[in-house]
Amino acid sequence: MHPFLENYFKLIKRALPSDRQGSFIGLDMGLMSFRAIELVRRQSGFEILRWKIEPFDGVNEKAALSKILSSFEIDKNPRPVLTAVSGRGTLIRYIDMPRMSLADLQKAFAIDADRYLPFPKNTVYIDSFILDPEGKDKKMAVLIVAAKKELIDGRIKILKECGLAADAVTLGPVAVANAFAALPASSFEKNEKMTAVIDIGDAVSNLMIMGGKTPRFNRDIFIGVQEILKRLENLASINATDGRQVLQVPGDKADVVRQAVDTIMANLIAEIRLSFDYFVTEKNIQISQIVLVGEGASIAGVRKFFEDSFEVPLISWDSFEKVSVVTGIDKEEVRRLGSRLVTALGLALNEYD
Repeated sequence: MHPFLENYFKLIKRALPSDRQGSFIGLDMGLMSFRAIELVRRQSGFEILRWKIEPFDGVNEKAALSKILSSFEIDKNPRPVLTAVSGRGTLIRYIDMPRMSLADLQKAFAIDADRYLPFPKNTVYIDSFILDPEGKDKKMAVLIVAAKKELIDGRIKILKECGLAADAVTLGPVAVANAFAALPASSFEKNEKMTAVIDIGDAVSNLMIMGGKTPRFNRDIFIGVQEILKRLENLASINATDGRQVLQVPGDKADVVRQAVDTIMANLIAEIRLSFDYFVTEKNIQISQIVLVGEGASIAGVRKFFEDSFEVPLISWDSFEKVSVVTGIDKEEVRRLGSRLVTALGLALNEYD
């Protein structure tokens, strides 16, 4: 794992002991489905032992989680579980500070955190890291991350009520960045260009700009798949449950799906353009390519809309290209659904170096 991401992943809750062996489970708890992957490292690389996508109706959280835990037989064979939170109540920022050691930075930040946070520091878990520890300049780039305590504690509580203790909790964008750094596509494995990784989620989409394997910019945009489903319901009276299937396989609803997708994607892309303009102006660095992941990346028409909206090329990233599977798992199905499983994959990769 990239050294920065290794530290970044130890944010908020305890990290697993470095001598832990065996497999790890990444659990991505969205608003429309729960997604989980169990991963183990072999001599030849990483291997998937189990995976599951469990639809979630937004109400019966414990029932959906129990199905995941049952299919993974965690009660019979406990394994480390890593999960994440994202969206409202979380924060990722990049600032410049006078160069100092990490220990001094964390002491200084403990005092001055209120200058950088929109929340009182006693209400959040916070951490900070140096992005360029080997730099010789007087200034250094620093990452600040925070999550409201009520958000983290609430996630731990629901897991505990289902008989599960999370071994680590981090932020969703961290998991995506971790997967991108650990398992890049062959076509840009050694590419140090700026890549915009856009995670189109259930209720929030996240834009993370990666310089090679290191995050350089992050923004949450509160537009997601749920907005497309609401638009679809308004246009054709298709409820959310049926709408999920229609978005994947439109059939004779292709025209109405295109209308729903185009309307919402236009809003999302307008926000992304603003972020691109800010980043390019602030950093004087051009964005070279775009990668789509998340629940919305596989919706019919989404990729085409992005391709038509940006001059920057849209690059395909098969995050499972270099991951093997045990007998009985359909590798092609995992790859087909790969964009929806990236966060769970990045979580399961956490402890591997």
